[in-house]
Amino acid sequence: MNKTRAIGARSLAAIIAVTLTPAIAHADDGTDIKSQLAAMAAAMKAMQQQQEAMLQRQEAMQANEQALERRLAESEAKRAALAAQTSVPDTAKRAGRPALASADNAAVPVGTAPSTAVPTSTVSGQPVPEPVAGHDSIASSELLHPPPGTIGTNPEQSGKATPAGKGASFAIPGINTRFTFGGMVKFDAYDDISGANLNTVPTDASSIPIDGTSQARRRGQLMMTARQTRFNVGSETQTDWGALRSFIEVDFYGTGGTALITNPVAPRLRHAYLSLGRLTFGQTWSVFFDLDASPETLDLTGAVGNSYAIRQPLIRYQMPLGRHSQLTLGIENPDADFLGADQSTNFPIGSTLSTRVLNQVPDFTARYTYANGPIRLSAAGVVRYINLDTGGASLPFLGPNGTFYYGGHASTWGFGGQIDAKIKTWGKDTFTIEANGGPGIGRYLMEPQDAAFAIGVAPNGAVNANPGSGAVLGIDGKLRSIFSWGLVASYRHVWSSTLRSNFVLGYQKIGDPDGTLPVNFPDIMTSIHTNLIWSPLPQVGFGFEYIRESLALRGQTPANEALGYGNSGITNRIQFTAQYNLF
Repeated sequence: MNKTRAIGARSLAAIIAVTLTPAIAHADDGTDIKSQLAAMAAAMKAMQQQQEAMLQRQEAMQANEQALERRLAESEAKRAALAAQTSVPDTAKRAGRPALASADNAAVPVGTAPSTAVPTSTVSGQPVPEPVAGHDSIASSELLHPPPGTIGTNPEQSGKATPAGKGASFAIPGINTRFTFGGMVKFDAYDDISGANLNTVPTDASSIPIDGTSQARRRGQLMMTARQTRFNVGSETQTDWGALRSFIEVDFYGTGGTALITNPVAPRLRHAYLSLGRLTFGQTWSVFFDLDASPETLDLTGAVGNSYAIRQPLIRYQMPLGRHSQLTLGIENPDADFLGADQSTNFPIGSTLSTRVLNQVPDFTARYTYANGPIRLSAAGVVRYINLDTGGASLPFLGPNGTFYYGGHASTWGFGGQIDAKIKTWGKDTFTIEANGGPGIGRYLMEPQDAAFAIGVAPNGAVNANPGSGAVLGIDGKLRSIFSWGLVASYRHVWSSTLRSNFVLGYQKIGDPDGTLPVNFPDIMTSIHTNLIWSPLPQVGFGFEYIRESLALRGQTPANEALGYGNSGITNRIQFTAQYNLF
């Protein structure tokens, strides 16, 4: 730097000397010469001072740039270390806990080697409270432990230099925030070989056509859709209170238009939540639904008897219990489901409140999860208040002897429990079993709650005969909880690095308190799902699935028996799926 400065000074002196030479040559006396030399020296000194000031400013700017680069590098290193601590084991690991559950149901990664990296706050410089969630986002969690109707990323391909299919993320320098975006494109083709499902897509065991009806005699219904395609955006910021996260996801299973021309469909909200540390506020998976125990099926509904894949507004708290366990508590949006409920409580602006359901108490949920080595166990419970209030209006309800009218208020408490076990067997295979049940478990058990059926085509067949299975109103004006239970067993076999299969059995039984249900109300439902999934890339999957479902009613009405209608039905379906998990 000094050598450069000296060369610059000599150059300036030479330029000034050349510039002033003519003036010196024409000077009249020595006094003028001296004064001009003095002026020249002063000018040179001033220019040297200016040059030194410029060089000092350049050095300061270079130092600032280097400091900024160091800070950015330190921030990125802290973010990477924190991501390594909060991501799932196949991407990075966090000290002291194995992956117990999904991000949606309070995952706690466990059983990994201790880490020396301790994330610190960009505000105070103090250690940040350890975040509880074990996945970067619900999107990545769903790809590792897919809910029904979603092909997960191929774990056997995760080491390849190809996109993992978990979305993209980028950090904004200076504010320690990471943004994510992702989603999937999914194409489904269905062929109902027999017993064309009246709910079209997805499957709906309670809408299987009953033997002897004209619908049951129809065969070969072909349908195609891309409505399950979805997009999501999220963010994550480390704070003194823990990780601050947000997540929004939509798909296209909203209201659909005609298939004659353009097959338009409306977006539908799946997830919208914020979480700070161990607390979550917003709409996401119910605590009662265990994403990690859900079988991998191409069918969006999945097996009967499974816990229903409810996404609803809630407040959730997640707390680790030692090295291998975790407790999750939830206060969730209520929605009473009894026989005759109109299910319009989640109403848009401008519509009318339900004239039958008046929710007054939230649903309370809890889940305990234990994971250690090849075994993962989880148990959950729900307590709910089922409330019927017509405001005094006399409205029709369905009983064992037909329609009767009731106006007033009736209520009952409902309870539900769930337990599941996931065990690694041979090689990379896994076996999962899940049991659900309870008096008033209702909509938390896998059974559609919002179908109204035509007489003789499906089970109920009366105005306002919604098959809500949480409770039933008796002719005596008492609301009785319905004891229902279900069992699901699934086995996942890995054939090769690109091929895997799932075999899933489901069973569901709906009780009849004091004989108050209609004779043609659903009694037993069963399902079989077996598939073959080919994943040539981590983010791409193609699959074929065979689905067989059956429905048995408690009996049949004399009027329908006279028409030749039976009390059971079977549907057989083949499904093809192509799915691309973005990025």
